[in-house]
Amino acid sequence: MAYVITCRRPKIAVDLDNTLAASMKAQLRVHSENEGRSLDMSDIKSIDINSEFERLGLNLDITDMVYRRIWKENHVIPPLDSYTVETMGRISSIFSVTILTATIASEDEIKEWCQRNKIFYDHIVKLPGPAKFEFAKESRIYKFIDDSLEMTVVNDSGKDLILIRQPWNSNVVANQKNERLRIANDWKEVGSLLRF
Repeated sequence: MAYVITCRRPKIAVDLDNTLAASMKAQLRVHSENEGRSLDMSDIKSIDINSEFERLGLNLDITDMVYRRIWKENHVIPPLDSYTVETMGRISSIFSVTILTATIASEDEIKEWCQRNKIFYDHIVKLPGPAKFEFAKESRIYKFIDDSLEMTVVNDSGKDLILIRQPWNSNVVANQKNERLRIANDWKEVGSLLRF
């Protein structure tokens, strides 16, 4: 008698904007060039990007156009940090990777950016914010990497979240009451938290 052993890889979902891709940094660079003033990530204090852009005196119609443009010309968007590609390579060799995103980028633009940057994945799920968070809660994915505080809803469903540190979530601290929330300052720390 022969036995067939099927081994499925565990699943992980990874956000795109400001988690894998430094899209906000690229967007602020374009605004800096257009406005003739220096804007960087430290200027952003809240995940409510529209109100942050208004606070910075940026025209929302123009910010939307710039965001769309950087994804159309996505070679201007680097990976989040110097460890992103290497760590994602290790993650994709162990996990089935779903890019779970609410990005403005088209699926083709996401694929092109991932291919250019050697980011390997199995699936792309693109949903608007609230639907993204609902999908995360209801899916059979049990590990998430994201920059949004709203993704902590997965913790209530018994799922793990690694929160990538960004200015808009800098006040969050890991605590012993929520063992399912871990915080990483960069992708090297993501690898450490995943134990490789």
